[in-house]
Amino acid sequence: MAYAASGVSPSTVQRTLVPGGRVTITKTVSTPAVAPRPDIYFLADTTGSMGSVLNNVKTNAGQIVTTINGATNDPRYGAGDYKDFQSPAPLDPYAFNNGASIPATTDNGAAALAAIAAWSASGGVDTPEGNLFALHALLSAANFRSAATKIVVWFGDAPGHDPVCKQISGQTADITEASVTAELVAAGVRVIAVSTTTGVLAGLNGDPKLGAVNYVTACGVPGGTAGQADRIANATGGKAFTDVPPDQVSNAILNGLTNLPVTVTPVATCDAGLSISFDRASLKVPSGTDAVFRETLALATTATAGDRKCTVDFRINDQPAGPAFIERITIGNAPTLPITGPSFGRFAGLVALGIVLVLCGIALITLARAGTARRSAESAG
Repeated sequence: MAYAASGVSPSTVQRTLVPGGRVTITKTVSTPAVAPRPDIYFLADTTGSMGSVLNNVKTNAGQIVTTINGATNDPRYGAGDYKDFQSPAPLDPYAFNNGASIPATTDNGAAALAAIAAWSASGGVDTPEGNLFALHALLSAANFRSAATKIVVWFGDAPGHDPVCKQISGQTADITEASVTAELVAAGVRVIAVSTTTGVLAGLNGDPKLGAVNYVTACGVPGGTAGQADRIANATGGKAFTDVPPDQVSNAILNGLTNLPVTVTPVATCDAGLSISFDRASLKVPSGTDAVFRETLALATTATAGDRKCTVDFRINDQPAGPAFIERITIGNAPTLPITGPSFGRFAGLVALGIVLVLCGIALITLARAGTARRSAESAG
């Protein structure tokens, strides 16, 4: 899949202004199809009903990575999966497994692809799963870079137990939808939630109380409400997909990664005597679409002769997006004519002489017309 070229247009500006002058220019920033410098963590429900979904993702994961690599700069990948807790005795081998953290140096997705290839569907036992625990646990396991666009691609077919009490998880506090959402937002992680048709009604958005029996011994009466995935995706600035058939899951993942909201922010550095302002501080648009700004350049009234320059970095999600998003501006100084001194005196003298000559010409014409009129009157008499 090919994506349109991204960057700022026009990327260079050259103008000449008089001191105190200004000029306004429209800038179009074509955002990349995928947000810049993404850390993408794939999180899968690998319980028993997910076999066909996992097969679709395993078949297409390589192509997803290749497509993302061609649509953005410096991407990294990680992968993990979840099953569930049970009480009083565990039946699943784990509730969350981190198969591959985001690597410190790029491996072109190799570790994440290997982890995805190892996924297999089994376990789960009751209806809700360990979704919320997995979203909590991956925040420390994924190893997201601080200066990256952090994305979790989460897919499954059942809601998550709410709460995941500390008695069953071994954590220091209960894990709930509200606590996980707050953690994700605080970490700047965007969630793409893909709810499939292979499990319960409404999939990830189903009612977590229905069929919830595994946690009763440890946690008591189950809680939570339907709509978990939609709320988490919306709160984190991500995207939610519902009722996705197994053979369309990879397409939904790619659709989500290429349509996330991105925020474009111009960051300018200018020489002394030249200033720049914009009609808006930032603009949020879907990735792959245009953000339009109007920038105004102003030359100081005290500016002396010589060129002045500005550089504007149109950042995406507060991250540099590469050389194509750098604008370079050169403003020349066209000094105004001096209004004092000898040169002005000579100029003023010439203007005055010209005025006198014009007035004399008008007077001569007037006298000539009067003489003609008098002679005509005498001839008529």
